[in-house]
Amino acid sequence: MRPILIIPVPKIREEDLAEARRLNQLDAKRGAVELDAKGAVIDDLEDRRDRWRQWCGLSKTICMRSVDQFVPGERKMGTPASLDTCENLIQLLLRRRQLSLPDRARNYRKRLLEIGYPATLPTAKAYPQVISGLMWEACWRGMSSALQVASPPLHTQTLTVKWWTSTPESLRFGPSEYLLRALSKCARNLDRFWQSVVGRMKPYGSYFLDPRLVSIEFRAGDKRVRRNLPTSDNFALRKHRKSMSYATTEAHTALGSGQSDRIASQK
Repeated sequence: MRPILIIPVPKIREEDLAEARRLNQLDAKRGAVELDAKGAVIDDLEDRRDRWRQWCGLSKTICMRSVDQFVPGERKMGTPASLDTCENLIQLLLRRRQLSLPDRARNYRKRLLEIGYPATLPTAKAYPQVISGLMWEACWRGMSSALQVASPPLHTQTLTVKWWTSTPESLRFGPSEYLLRALSKCARNLDRFWQSVVGRMKPYGSYFLDPRLVSIEFRAGDKRVRRNLPTSDNFALRKHRKSMSYATTEAHTALGSGQSDRIASQK
């Protein structure tokens, strides 16, 4: 499994770059519905997505770790977090991201929230931090367009549920401190991922505002529980090993004494 922040950089040839910019200029003029010469609806969204994934060096599904490889052992102290608590934390992180935008970027974001379809936006007048922030929010909430982001949520955040079910039980039902810390780190990793994707779109002269460009999946890392926890089983095992070692030492001592006595008697 490749870490999510390590994405292979595709090589861009000048002729391919010129052709890509030409196609993007045509796509930027398209509306929500386009008709061909016969009056049929042009449905080439998947082709456009494949094209952008190829340009940005992305696969259709991106798999990232839900937690670090190290998972703390079971602890009875602390209050476990619920799914609602995790959802509230994500809302807080998204809200902080919006408040960090300057005024012009906020106004630009309001205009993007009126777009209800995957759109190609020229880089000249765009704010990349707004594009990546919208992609991050819409992707985490399971939205298909920027217009849906402006609407009140009708269901639990899609990636929050995916992340919750992928975490180990020792973390999910343990103290909320570890769970929320892992969720916050995972959400920020996904934010950095979309920033990287938007940065790779810039050389093509346009940004493709489509939260469904890739599908995000979570996978838990290797579970490594500390073995030196002071449990009753560990104490019993240590005591058993200590008694066996002591008995072995006594037997060796008695055997050595017996052999010495026999040698002395023979002399």
